[in-house]
Amino acid sequence: MIDILQELNEEQRRAVLCEDGPVLVLAGAGSGKTRVLTYRIAYLIGERNIPPGRILAMTFTNKAADEMKERLKQMLGERIKSMWVGTFHSICARILREHAERLGYTRDYSIYDEEDRERIIKRIIEQEELRISPGQAVKVISRLKQGLISPDECSGDDLACLYSKYNEKLKENNAMDFDDLLMNTIRLFENHPAVREIYARRFLHVLVDEYQDTNRAQYVILKHITSIHRNLFVVGDDDQSKYSFRGAEIRNILDFEKDFPDVKIYKLERNYRSTGNILKVASNLVAHNRGRKEKVLWTDASDGEPVMVIEKETEYDESLEVARIVERELERTPPGEIAVLYRANYLSRSIEEALRRKNIPYRVVGGIRFYERKEIKDVLSYLRIMVNPRDDESMLRIINTPPRGIGKATLRNLLDIAEERKISLFDALEFTDIPALSSFRSLLHELMDEKEDVRDAVRAVLNKTGYLSYLEESGKEEDLNRIENLEELVSSIDEWVRRTGETSVSSYLSTISLYTEIDRWDKSEMVNLMTLHNTKGLEFEVVIITGVEDGILPHRRSLEEGNEEEERRLFYVGITRAKKRLYILYSRARGTSWGPSRFLGEIGREGVKFVGSPERGRRVFHPYYGEGIVIGVEDGGRKITVDFGTFTKKFIVDLAPLKFLDNGDY
Repeated sequence: MIDILQELNEEQRRAVLCEDGPVLVLAGAGSGKTRVLTYRIAYLIGERNIPPGRILAMTFTNKAADEMKERLKQMLGERIKSMWVGTFHSICARILREHAERLGYTRDYSIYDEEDRERIIKRIIEQEELRISPGQAVKVISRLKQGLISPDECSGDDLACLYSKYNEKLKENNAMDFDDLLMNTIRLFENHPAVREIYARRFLHVLVDEYQDTNRAQYVILKHITSIHRNLFVVGDDDQSKYSFRGAEIRNILDFEKDFPDVKIYKLERNYRSTGNILKVASNLVAHNRGRKEKVLWTDASDGEPVMVIEKETEYDESLEVARIVERELERTPPGEIAVLYRANYLSRSIEEALRRKNIPYRVVGGIRFYERKEIKDVLSYLRIMVNPRDDESMLRIINTPPRGIGKATLRNLLDIAEERKISLFDALEFTDIPALSSFRSLLHELMDEKEDVRDAVRAVLNKTGYLSYLEESGKEEDLNRIENLEELVSSIDEWVRRTGETSVSSYLSTISLYTEIDRWDKSEMVNLMTLHNTKGLEFEVVIITGVEDGILPHRRSLEEGNEEEERRLFYVGITRAKKRLYILYSRARGTSWGPSRFLGEIGREGVKFVGSPERGRRVFHPYYGEGIVIGVEDGGRKITVDFGTFTKKFIVDLAPLKFLDNGDY
């Protein structure tokens, strides 16, 4: 057992060693909250002798859950295997696998992603001639489910009809969407009290990470699971709550004391990540929020380099500046330790172009997710049909993939049979003698013989369906890339079996259905580009935040909806990802913004250096011509004229070896 007293500071130690009952740990950015959560579990098992199987730990990402399990395994050995560690969604999926029949599903139900959901919703809208956009409907229905609002409680006939028919289609397909995993767990607990009692009695201790980002449904699940023992240990930071668009309720953490009057509260205020100057900027900013719990971050680290706030004339200039900063930083910083952050995905385009021009390798985190690529989804749809033949969405995806002569007329024939007999498309295959469909039916039965082991199943799909040979014969560069992705899929399945010891297709599908792009993320030999929302739990030596302008950060939509405080928290999260150096950039002329962000007036001046764009009167230094004064600016600051006393000279700023002095010297 680790020496807890030696490994933790005083604040952390008090939280880890606290008595039973409800506990709220307010953990500032970089204060070691994951360590506290992990050591609390180690203390319960190693010192208090709590059986691991009676502990439940909830994390925000699967990556965080995996890292926690690995750390606990190093500390306590194999005995932690029986402990429940995972995201809310993965824990709920596990509970539902055990009791799905009570809700009218089989254990092998499918889990639909956003693309699956939008496809079903689009079809219903067309059939019912409803006046609502599919993309908007997906978001609205998701928010309703997260808020535990049923179709009967909906306002608006079109929405209520769509929501109801969407749920009916999911049930017919023996499928749930992401939000159903939470909502159906609550239904299970409330309609079957004996099941709720099983879990409420089993878990003596429940621990939750990132509590500030829990939504209404997650809150209700916790209330059910902790209803008997009441040992709920939550860690969070209200200053980092940034997911209201996903239904997160910051009131869950702000009102924790009202829900649990006997709560014990601990504050972690010592920061182990950032320099003093970065912390000053972050603290000054977030202090402007009223809806927060007071805490003051501090560090033993030095002030470090000043935080750079850089103004550029246009978006183009800003992107070039980002590329220049990255180029300079690469001389002393590994590429994987550099992150360029922005409020919205569209802002990455010009930055990517600037990095490409300088041949700087980068990757966009949260781009097309691996498991959302067409070829991956095709193969996964075959696997889904092998264990859940009622999954009509997967059937529609694979029925003519790769092409096997099943056209629109043939498919219409099959759909009519299924509709007339009120059966699934798979069952409808038994009632047709069309050769192409009969051949497809035989193929599916042959594949189902391989479903005992996911490694055999995926190889059977690739080879017996002709999918792999179809891509190989195409010869297109795009299809060769698809083959590489499929090879990666096979390799990842082999690794999953080695890591988990499981082999069932259902378990594998359940695991990857709940994975996000951030779960696959690790630091690489490339500069990272990502949205501020994708930065949870990450840290980098160098952080560059771009587009810090009103209308972008804070976003105009958030301002219209009265969510300025959440936008401030989002900026705060970005700032506190930085360990050593922080650059904040904005441009004066961008069509989607209203000028410098109001937040720049809140970060203070101490430890901050403000750098303007080229303007008349600025002093510059040229290694050959010496010191001069800018007397002319053209083309948005890309070209300048400099007076060197006895002569003047024109320069293209990006190409000339000029150094800007005064407030531009950084």
